[in-house]
Amino acid sequence: MDDYTALEAQADVPFYTVDGTAEIMIPAHHVHGCLANASDLCSASIRIARTEQIRTVVTSSDWRTGKTEPDGTWERFVVVKSGSGQSLSNQRALRTNPYIAGFDTTGELHFIGDKEQLPKLREFLAWAGREIGLGAARKLGWGRFEIKSFEAVKESA
Repeated sequence: MDDYTALEAQADVPFYTVDGTAEIMIPAHHVHGCLANASDLCSASIRIARTEQIRTVVTSSDWRTGKTEPDGTWERFVVVKSGSGQSLSNQRALRTNPYIAGFDTTGELHFIGDKEQLPKLREFLAWAGREIGLGAARKLGWGRFEIKSFEAVKESA
């Protein structure tokens, strides 16, 4: 029962955190999801890889936010659906989620392309931030970001 109670407490944490601390992070798999969605939707002129290949061409670290508390709570009424997506009722249910806003984050991307492709990678990432975003409710415009700094760092062997 103690294990179950510990799992329940862990499941109630609304954000991913850094190594058991309170610092909120954006996990790498959310970054990969953003890039895959961007690769699927962007024009071929800025696409750096096919959707099926994007997770091989670009890998990401977790992105630290420096935040430890939510900035607010988002409340909305939603249609109740089954696991298959079928509406169970035409009545709405209240959903409440905490969110963070207005922060700078840093992370690393590992790109297997050559140096000549870095401007295209930056353009692709800028498009992904502007048009796709990270995290929940991306379709509603949440999670949009802009690139403030983009540096190529050569890895040591």
